Amino acid sequence: MKQAGQQATLELLGEKESRLAPPRRGPAWRPWWAEVAVVGAFDAVYELTSEALAGSRRVAVANGEAELRFEQDLGLAIEHSVQHAFLSWRWLIEACNDYYATVHFAMPIFVLLWLFFRHPERYRRWRDALAWTTAIAFVIFVVFPVAPPRLLPASYGFVDTMARYGGAGRLDSLLLGEAGNQYAAFPSLHLAWAAWCAAALSPVLPRRWMKIAVWMDPVITCFVVVVTANHYIVDLVAGAVVLGMGCLLAHRKRPRWNLSWEAWIGPIRQERA
Repeated sequence: MKQAGQQATLELLGEKESRLAPPRRGPAWRPWWAEVAVVGAFDAVYELTSEALAGSRRVAVANGEAELRFEQDLGLAIEHSVQHAFLSWRWLIEACNDYYATVHFAMPIFVLLWLFFRHPERYRRWRDALAWTTAIAFVIFVVFPVAPPRLLPASYGFVDTMARYGGAGRLDSLLLGEAGNQYAAFPSLHLAWAAWCAAALSPVLPRRWMKIAVWMDPVITCFVVVVTANHYIVDLVAGAVVLGMGCLLAHRKRPRWNLSWEAWIGPIRQERA
């Protein structure tokens, strides 16, 4: 009888622990297909409105020239030197064009899926960080349109590497051709998204070499966007700042509002009692 009682107690404890254990397959608060719909809708709104709200070419070019002069005053205007140091390496330029056009879009999707299914406890906040970062950048794109170096007048000496060299295939040209806002150099969402991927993913990677590899993405992105004349150095700094703002907004303490029916009726019942 004593052994039977101990066995029953262990079974009850096991059932209690299983009920309290967190789910292992994605957050219980929303199914995966709903998350896909939300992220897809956010991206669609961004792509559809970015082109319509883009500033004029004249204003964007003037802002780009002003940004370049600002860098020259600070001694940061290295974009022209970096690009021309590697233009003779055609294979490298083509690889950079492909990297610029593909990894920027593919990597965040991979990280979102990985967090949702493998680390759901991290998913919501890092998804919100990406959304806040993109939203803040979008507002800046509208208020302060900036033409990238490749779209400045030819007298500045920058080369549009995608137009001159292209990539290894047609996918890069297709993606960039469909891009909405050509005057969205400041801040650099390429760097912001790459750093977001590394920050969201590296803490849950089991091996040190994996952590180093994922942090190489923003480092490579910095080189890629400069050598292809798609961003200024200041754009990279601004991208990091915007990412920091997005993370602060997403990781802030959420207020706990109790909007249940019992929360409203409970005090009234107590007063009547």
